[in-house]
Amino acid sequence: MTNQSFTDEVQELDALIASQQWDEAFPLAQDLMDKIPLTPGVLERLAQVLRGQEDWEALLDVLMRSRNRYQLWPQGSDLLMGQGMVELGRWSESIPYLELAVAQDSLSGWAHHFLGKAMRHTGHLQDALTHQQTASDQLPEFPWAPFEAGQLLQELGESKLAILEMQEARQRSGKSNEVIEAEWQKLKPVVILEQVDQLIDAGKTNEAFSALRQAMLQNPDHSALDERLLQLISAGKTDHGPAEQSGLDASAVLDQELTQIEGLLDQLEAKASSVASTDNEITFL
Repeated sequence: MTNQSFTDEVQELDALIASQQWDEAFPLAQDLMDKIPLTPGVLERLAQVLRGQEDWEALLDVLMRSRNRYQLWPQGSDLLMGQGMVELGRWSESIPYLELAVAQDSLSGWAHHFLGKAMRHTGHLQDALTHQQTASDQLPEFPWAPFEAGQLLQELGESKLAILEMQEARQRSGKSNEVIEAEWQKLKPVVILEQVDQLIDAGKTNEAFSALRQAMLQNPDHSALDERLLQLISAGKTDHGPAEQSGLDASAVLDQELTQIEGLLDQLEAKASSVASTDNEITFL
């Protein structure tokens, strides 16, 4: 291959890579690798194309063959190997490569992100959280790092902190993302319960009941809301200070609260009857 033909092919390949035309770029990249594998930049371009095609098996094969046959292991190969293994669900195998990638470049948000995913799937939740939060800081527009961090916080029992991460993920995603929104819906009752507790602490019991009622209408299948209501009733929360300040007398406030409680209990009974009816139908069938 002459210098001119090499230059022409590389320019054509680079143009296809820049426009993310991966399928068109692959034959050119593979041809260069077959002809001049030791030329700097050839392996890197083929690896980039395979990554763009998301052909992870082929990517791992090319990297390993190049290392074993030509002793080629260009910068970034550990990250590519680790990512490929993560994408294929080879969690434990990916960790040594990704740890090397982090050691080589501690500011690589991608290395932290994929290492966090691998750590999570191998049961190292706290380490996984640290890596995802680091990735989130280093990739400020990437929504999946805070999303993963939010899920990890839920698994660690830190639902309130998970809310902050999920809010960040929603903000970064820009438009509605079904996966992120589905996870956010699971956390909404936690947000509501936090608001209810704040209202109770402020002596606004009436408003707390109102917030719970509205939340139960919007989230009828969330048992935590039902449990919080029953706790509130059994605790006998009847502080009328805020209502009295608004000009209502204590008896009127109490009547209003009891009405709200009765309505909520009716909803609970209706839900229980519905479940029992369904069980009977299933038994009958």
